[in-house]
Amino acid sequence: GFFFVAALMCHKQLANDRPSTTHLAEYYLWIAVGGALGSVFNVLVAPLLFTSVLEYPLAIVIACMLQPVATTETVDKKSNYFDVVYPLALFVVTICLAMLVNYLRFSSATIKLLIVPGIPLILINHFFRQRPMRFALGVGAVMVASLYFGGETGRTIHVARNFFGTIRVTNDSEKKVNSFYSGNTVHGRQSVDPSRQCEPLSYHHENGPLGQVMAVFNAYPANSHVGVVGLGVGAMAAYSKPGQHWTFYEINPDVINTARNSKYFTYLQNCMSGSMSVVEGDARLSLQNVPEGYFGLLVLDAFSSDAIPVHLITQQALDLYLSKLAPGGILVFHASSRSLNLTPILADLAESRNLLCIGFDDLKPSSIEGKDPSQWVVMARAAPEISYLSINSQWKQLKGRKDARVWSDDFSNIFRAIKWK
Repeated sequence: GFFFVAALMCHKQLANDRPSTTHLAEYYLWIAVGGALGSVFNVLVAPLLFTSVLEYPLAIVIACMLQPVATTETVDKKSNYFDVVYPLALFVVTICLAMLVNYLRFSSATIKLLIVPGIPLILINHFFRQRPMRFALGVGAVMVASLYFGGETGRTIHVARNFFGTIRVTNDSEKKVNSFYSGNTVHGRQSVDPSRQCEPLSYHHENGPLGQVMAVFNAYPANSHVGVVGLGVGAMAAYSKPGQHWTFYEINPDVINTARNSKYFTYLQNCMSGSMSVVEGDARLSLQNVPEGYFGLLVLDAFSSDAIPVHLITQQALDLYLSKLAPGGILVFHASSRSLNLTPILADLAESRNLLCIGFDDLKPSSIEGKDPSQWVVMARAAPEISYLSINSQWKQLKGRKDARVWSDDFSNIFRAIKWK
């Protein structure tokens, strides 16, 4: 919402500043140059300078400085000093509010946000709006002071950023669990307790849907080869058995380095019973090099973030997966997402290829320690391959629409997948 309003404001000012027709060519040239430089900064420079998406809050502050103000008031030098003094005072006020909220331990996140940073932002909008510099510095002061607020995700022990985004490893307040975040989405957890380090946690918990899938596969494997698209912290390695070979596909090198760093996670080093390889790169391209019918189990675990890789859930991608799946093998999709409902999309895909499709929406809060809500979808060519899962009433048969326009490399409709409620 802010980005839209800020961009609209800047474009309006840019249009109002357009020159006479004599200089329009130069005007549009500089607009093009500015757009190119902005893209270069965001894609190439910012990941090298920052370990977080710091350029966005900076852009917010700069946009506030650029806001047009229609005023005829006479500005004296003292007002310029107050442009700095007032934001500093607001900085102190915001820190005090953050300390108060943390002390009172409000249970409602909404109430917390209404107080911090809600109250300071209301003050800024009411008292600072006629002074763009004061307004911008006030917003910046609230942003910086708000760093004292929160702490729900624990103490950050590692951060990294590259072209693919930001990653972060945190340790909870009780120092029991390390959590891995990509952006603000959890992509895996591991217990710090050495006696529990090989317990898969979060979405991969053995008491969740994936635990049931792995129990069935390990009891009746189509063959000994397992493929996993999306490495995370490597929690699925805890399900491996002697004689199996697991191949993890991961596009982000920072994710690979973090999962292999025993200071943060040890699934790959200590919990892999069989052999393992990690392939860096786009999974869809890398899978093309795999022999036909190679995998007995193929798990797609790359959709939990808000920005999903659409090219991994198209008809052409499904055809590729099926070609690499052995007779009797099964396909597993981790469909959890805060913003998107991927289950109907996957059901339509399965229907288009005459596959059996079942799903388990394990979304109810659990009292089991270390287990997070999750959604999983399983596809198979024939009933025997998923019969042992189907007898569990928690797994529901998913039927795609006969007349649905299925996602392909040429078509996808992300609006259909958005969770509007």
